[in-house]
Amino acid sequence: NHPYDRSVTSVEDLERRYHPNVVDEHELFDRMIRASLQPDIAVLDVGAGRGLRFSYDYKDHVARIAGADVDESVPQNPNLMDAVVADLSNLPLRRR
Repeated sequence: NHPYDRSVTSVEDLERRYHPNVVDEHELFDRMIRASLQPDIAVLDVGAGRGLRFSYDYKDHVARIAGADVDESVPQNPNLMDAVVADLSNLPLRRR
């Protein structure tokens, strides 16, 4: 029985084994967002998409979380309270 004969179930297992002190950039982003969440605020998730790749429970920690995306499946995003299909690159805002 050689140590290399053990099966590895995922890339995440390899990362934890060989890079135990490295924090994933998504985890860092999540920590930063969570530090700002408050029960009385509203959050807009721009580019929310379907919400399947990166799930989060922010709606349990804020008054409202809405999402916007050009992806027509954004209304099915389970992380959101409200969703709108929209192209936010074309907002009618004046330049300063």
